[in-house]
Amino acid sequence: MRFVALAIVVSAAAGCVQPPVQSPVASSEPNARIMASEESHGEPNVVEDDAHDATSPAPHPTDLDDDTLHAHIDDNLVNLGSLSMGKPNAGALLNGVPFPEGERWEVLDPSRAWATQETIDYLKTAIDAVHDEFGDAHKLIVGHLSREHGGRLRPHRSHQSGRDVDTSYYYRPDKAEWYRPATKGTLDLGRTWTFVRALLTQTDVEMIFIDTSVQRLLKQYALDSGEDREWIDSVFQYRGRGGHPVIRHVYGHKTHIHVRFFNPRAQQLGHRVYDELAKRKVIKPRHYTVAYIARPGDNVASLAAKAGTSERALRRLNGLDRVGRVEPGRTYFIPVRGQVARVHTVAIPPRRLPPMASGARIRGVTAAADGAM
Repeated sequence: MRFVALAIVVSAAAGCVQPPVQSPVASSEPNARIMASEESHGEPNVVEDDAHDATSPAPHPTDLDDDTLHAHIDDNLVNLGSLSMGKPNAGALLNGVPFPEGERWEVLDPSRAWATQETIDYLKTAIDAVHDEFGDAHKLIVGHLSREHGGRLRPHRSHQSGRDVDTSYYYRPDKAEWYRPATKGTLDLGRTWTFVRALLTQTDVEMIFIDTSVQRLLKQYALDSGEDREWIDSVFQYRGRGGHPVIRHVYGHKTHIHVRFFNPRAQQLGHRVYDELAKRKVIKPRHYTVAYIARPGDNVASLAAKAGTSERALRRLNGLDRVGRVEPGRTYFIPVRGQVARVHTVAIPPRRLPPMASGARIRGVTAAADGAM
């Protein structure tokens, strides 16, 4: 038996009853980080002739009002660009972009290397920073990002919304291979620290998972290179002094780095169009309800089993007592567990930058320090 959905009602929890009415749309006001980024380029030129429409760039979707955004959903969703929906462990990716081929990296599995455009641009920025400082190196191996449309990517719990990336470390020339444990004997400390530093300072990185034993090597290398100790202590979990380090230990990350980015545009857009996409059944919310007309032979136990929910939740949702029977022909609300979690706010913090004078960032200084180890 299949449930025939008369209406999909987005709800914050399985036990929340809502009438099947149009969902409210999130505010169109862009977040402060996006506003600051766009305003940093100064006031736009004022052009009063007809050439303005032909020469001015089209507004980015984050600048559009809600009505225009919804029109894009109906006409051509691709026009909105990449959308990071929900959470890394309960999300989806819309209009994903495949990680391209390149001379400085190797994509391990293209079918699992989809992400938002922001995520791809951020990772390429960090890879380019290594090349700019050290010249050629072995190709960084790019592991799993997301599937083309996001969602569950086994064996990972995250990697669902286009913002997570697994990469190799940078190794010494004769030690480079995927999933090799990073140790003092295998790791290219200079290139790896430059890669991590670029993630910290040139991208909107949320967190970097690195094993504690590798953090110890990288932190000491960074301090020996002249980095500001207070800044280093704030970004490293290993012997750190900040309450919210970016570089954190999670078991299993001695063989690779896991990076999660904030996506100011893709997250903001995903937040704004969540309700409309759920209403149009483009995404399945984490928790929603379907209206079902009971048939002869239905009972609370059978409906709960087929919906994958509890009898208690079903009774509570429909106001049934413990002996309440399911009446054929009557409409009942069935709680259903979907995939994409609701994100109530999108907050992109400022980048965690070092003092301006921090670090021996002159070409050759870090390379010399690495060679002396």
